[in-house]
Amino acid sequence: HAASKATRPLARALMEDSRTVRAASAKSLGAIGDSDGEIINSLCDAVLDSSHEVRLNAVQSLGQVGAGWPEAVPALESALHDEIAAIRSAACRALGGLGPLARSAVPALEARMSDESVEVRRCVAAALPKIDLAAVPTLTRALDDKDSEVRRIAASALSGIGLAAMPALIQGFGRTNEDSDDSDLTIPATDSSLAELEAQLEAGDGLTREQVVSALASHDQSGLPLLVRAASDRVPEVRRRSIAAIGRIGANDHLTVGTLIKAVADKDLTVRRDAVTA
Repeated sequence: HAASKATRPLARALMEDSRTVRAASAKSLGAIGDSDGEIINSLCDAVLDSSHEVRLNAVQSLGQVGAGWPEAVPALESALHDEIAAIRSAACRALGGLGPLARSAVPALEARMSDESVEVRRCVAAALPKIDLAAVPTLTRALDDKDSEVRRIAASALSGIGLAAMPALIQGFGRTNEDSDDSDLTIPATDSSLAELEAQLEAGDGLTREQVVSALASHDQSGLPLLVRAASDRVPEVRRRSIAAIGRIGANDHLTVGTLIKAVADKDLTVRRDAVTA
């Protein structure tokens, strides 16, 4: 078809002497969106080009047209070791876009979680759950990353994984809330993550319930009903954390406002204090 007729010359142009021509060809192959074995192989070869612009465009194009082509995975994996951080980031995004097809590259991706570039680490955290849900240990370690955005992405990924990641997510949020100033760390709640947190809130011991509340404090407003319930917990620290979380999330509906007003009269001084400041 028409796209194939256009891509043949572009694939051949990746062998031109001109760096500008090669870079433009690599970019155009992704933009056109057509793929076959010849195109994929040409782009894979271009990932090793001497020009960083050509390499970057080739990696990005493989991310656009490489779906269903396992041949793209080794080339993208090699790009994880490129000296240019932007190329390493692009390789992470491209591998994430390939999904489970890129599972063989997971160890190399996990190694990039210690990359000096914060953008690379962010891209790794975003890519891993798209490829392999067994990446929970690496995502859990990412909850301790010095960059708040890496931590947010990892937390969101763990929340989306559900039951298998819930112990790590609860423990990770406990560390995050106690040891950092992530006042802006808010992740979107999913039905599965809230259901697991609710189960832990009902069945867990006092410490577990404290950790659940810490996790809920980092969700959006969809976690408020559980926080309101926890505000009546028999353990003062659970109530205190719940009240503080409700105040931070900032909902003004009758239920949450009523909960804060009730907490002002709590028998525990720290709960009353947080209710007043909320």
